[in-house]
Amino acid sequence: MGGFLRTKQGSLVNIRELVFASTVNILGNICFSKDFIDLDDDHKERRGLKQALYRLMKLGTTPNIADFYPRFEDPQGLKRKTSEAMNEAFGAWEHIIKERRATREAQKDIDSSDEQDFLDTMLGSGFSDLQINQLTVELFSGGTHSTTSTIEWALAELLKNKEAMFALREELKKEIGLTNYIKESQERGCVQGIPMRLSKSTLCWLLWSKTLIGFFQTTLKIFPN
Repeated sequence: MGGFLRTKQGSLVNIRELVFASTVNILGNICFSKDFIDLDDDHKERRGLKQALYRLMKLGTTPNIADFYPRFEDPQGLKRKTSEAMNEAFGAWEHIIKERRATREAQKDIDSSDEQDFLDTMLGSGFSDLQINQLTVELFSGGTHSTTSTIEWALAELLKNKEAMFALREELKKEIGLTNYIKESQERGCVQGIPMRLSKSTLCWLLWSKTLIGFFQTTLKIFPN
């Protein structure tokens, strides 16, 4: 992501799309050792995963009439639409599961130290394809949108508060420096507290207000130093 941002310096960047793609790729590498979204190129298959995750978020927050009137069976078609979106997401990594399972079956003597990612761990624990798909889609759904919204909101607050942004820049230089490796103690000490220092009340509003999600769709401009 850092290299991509350097190439976009001085031009418009959609922060929500960038952070969302980066978060998906982080989870993709943890689970499958693979990037699912190219920051420069929207491949058809990758666009399908992105849209499937967006649809799952929207469907999951849509009020269901059947919850209030159980006599009606899915009058809005939410279950059907959710099933379709989940199957679309499953299609992005099902071939990886099949290939990895076939490889493990061909190599019977696989030690736990040979595990490369979370998929190896799940396969080694005897998970079925259905269990892997269900758990993975939960991880992607729960770990992408909330992270994206929080980072986008924090950056928007920083752009509105130049003093806080400059203070943050100096703090990062002091705590982390120019190293490419960040220790957990450094991250806990300076980065995690920044959003709450900007505005404690805004976080509560963010959790309850859907309008903020649409408001923060605005693309932000990255200015060169």
